[in-house]
Amino acid sequence: MEGQHLTFLVFQGSTFAKEYKGGYIWAPKYTQAGGTCHHWDRLLDVREGDIILHCADGHIEAISVAKGPCFDAESPDELAEEQLWAKNGRMVKCEYTKIQKPIKHLEYKEKIKEYCGVKYAPFDKDGNGNMGYLFDLNKDLAKFFVEKSIIKNDYLLDIECVQEVLK
Repeated sequence: MEGQHLTFLVFQGSTFAKEYKGGYIWAPKYTQAGGTCHHWDRLLDVREGDIILHCADGHIEAISVAKGPCFDAESPDELAEEQLWAKNGRMVKCEYTKIQKPIKHLEYKEKIKEYCGVKYAPFDKDGNGNMGYLFDLNKDLAKFFVEKSIIKNDYLLDIECVQEVLK
């Protein structure tokens, strides 16, 4: 929608620290078999100003704002040890804000389950994270996660993209 920013959730796992340091998210274009994955193709939906919550190891570790739309990019050198099969991929540059005291999203399974009834949701019907990389995130659930993060990290109130999520 014109004038409104979308919210996304990315499950980065072992790549979080590298992508955080590099200020981006990155995913291959194709699987080893040559197919596509909805959770990688979703990078095509990201636009400048969109908000991304970053998860790793069961915690919401950061919030970022997209600096622009995705673009074609080879796998960054720092991801080489991840032994990704594909060099061809897509990247979104992000302005990250690290959450100093991350929240564990699984502590909120009951709330999460309220938002799991849609195809390609980031969480399954039991409130567990789905396998995948980038997912659309319901704005109300994004707001809930941000509010819970603020309780332990009041400095987040001074971050512009956090204020946008709270609207």
